Amino acid sequence: IKMKLARFVAIVALVIHCLFPQGNAANLVSDSSTAEIFRSFNASRDAPVRLDGSCAFRGTCGNSTSGCTPMGACAPCKYDGAPQAPTFDMSEWCPEFQDSACCDQSQYQAITDNIGQVQSLFSACPACVDNFRKLICTYTCSPNQGEFITLTKTAPWSDGDEQVIFMDYRLIESFAQGLYDNCKDVQFGSAGSTVLVALFQAYSATDWFEKIFSYPDTSPVGVNVIQTPEAAENVAVLNTTMCNDPAKRCSCADCQLSCSSSQLPLPEARSHHPPSVHAFGTEIEDTEFAFGIIWIVVSAGAIVLFFMGPLALYVTKLGNHWSNHDGEEDTLADALNIKKDSAEYDPGALDRPLLDEGPVGEHRLPPGVAGYLYRLGSLTARKPLLFIAGALVAVGACIPALCTGMLQVETDPVKLWASPTSATVRNKEYFDEHFGPFFRIEEIIMPAPNSGQVITADYIVPLMQMQNEIQNTVVTMDDGTIVGWKDLCFQPIPNGGCLVQSVTEFFQNNITFINDWEGQGFTDQTDYIRSHVSRCLSFPSYTDCMSSIGLPQTNINTLFGGVEGGNYINATALVVTYLMNNDPSLEEKNKA
Repeated sequence: IKMKLARFVAIVALVIHCLFPQGNAANLVSDSSTAEIFRSFNASRDAPVRLDGSCAFRGTCGNSTSGCTPMGACAPCKYDGAPQAPTFDMSEWCPEFQDSACCDQSQYQAITDNIGQVQSLFSACPACVDNFRKLICTYTCSPNQGEFITLTKTAPWSDGDEQVIFMDYRLIESFAQGLYDNCKDVQFGSAGSTVLVALFQAYSATDWFEKIFSYPDTSPVGVNVIQTPEAAENVAVLNTTMCNDPAKRCSCADCQLSCSSSQLPLPEARSHHPPSVHAFGTEIEDTEFAFGIIWIVVSAGAIVLFFMGPLALYVTKLGNHWSNHDGEEDTLADALNIKKDSAEYDPGALDRPLLDEGPVGEHRLPPGVAGYLYRLGSLTARKPLLFIAGALVAVGACIPALCTGMLQVETDPVKLWASPTSATVRNKEYFDEHFGPFFRIEEIIMPAPNSGQVITADYIVPLMQMQNEIQNTVVTMDDGTIVGWKDLCFQPIPNGGCLVQSVTEFFQNNITFINDWEGQGFTDQTDYIRSHVSRCLSFPSYTDCMSSIGLPQTNINTLFGGVEGGNYINATALVVTYLMNNDPSLEEKNKA
């Protein structure tokens, strides 16, 4: 009778908890034997089910030596209590759980960091980022977390807490497949592959889940994602955001569905009404075209003046020479019709034969050209003030234009060689406006002498020290502003650190990780470095291979030099690449 009564009390407590989810059924079950029967009653169910509005885990149980990855992600603590109202803002990533959640602030900060990394990888596909956001937020913060999360293994932790090691996450299959389908075509930069293949070698939703929840390689806790075909009470049911959704549209290259939908139009041509120019009695509205015509006319005049005139004079004089030839060679004075008693006569310069040749292989200027240049030089020498005054007048005429801004010195190659109304310039302006100017690239190349190997402690450690010294350098500007590396570099995750491509980033650019090799079965530090680099080259998405900002390095060709046959471990040079912002503003240029 006592056992039956206890079972009845347990069932009543269960009903009350369902009717009042914010209440605590345990308060109604004060007798220890009754509580034990209550737990046995739940354990007898085929699939473990928790009371509605209960949690499975909350907070973090981990530190640098246990339960945390090198990137700082830590295992959660077992918690089967009720969800709580967050006292922190969750509107950025998990607004649906702002009123009630099973996560605390440290877990939400981890969500922010994780989604920031995902956003940097899948930036061309907002729908993919949104689906991943739903997956992580529901898994970590849902107030009904206990319904679809079952802890399968825990371990004792400090202060009576239990660290979660393995769990089951029951997820509706349609969302799992939709998450994969809407992310699978997102391209990964210059790798010539997709993000899922390049980073995770994932060819299905199951592959992807196994990689991102792999314990302990990529996750501090092992998560077994169970895809359920039909919706049920103990399954997380989420709606998929399609990659052609107008509010979360992905680019055509990253989503085939977007290619068949209406695309964003190219930027329209700006209304351009250039000032008109009157030339040759005609009003020409395109200033560039007008100045082009003027330039051609002036150039043609200069050619005629400086080349055709002397040539005509030469031909005329040469004709007179042959028609009046008296058996004696004419001199330059004869060709120019300068008499010996003339003030212009110079015996040394004008007594040479008209068709005289110099040494072998050297020919003198034609007489017409020589004569023209002689007269010009003679006139300049005899009337220097006239030419100096003319030059000053020409320069003075340009000064007002320079002072008033009518004439400006242009150094931008785009403006020098492309019309401001061309499609190319409009597309570039559109790109710069929406994505920012393309990066400036700075590189450090460290070769080994005599083509030796560089994946050794003798090269990796000094390279890491040099990188840290560069990245910690700060300068003070004239106005007192302190400028450091992070003020100039490209940060794919806002305030998340600079993007640096280097083999040292396989160790998070942390000298402690390189020195921590003893007792791990390696012969020396170089053996450990080569083993770790080799592992990271094969699986760059492993947590301990991620860069210092939490991103994988997959474009291996940018890290090494002198590679033969794809054997990167035997490379003969190391390459460090820094991506710097290319802000065109004068203030940012002064900082750089």
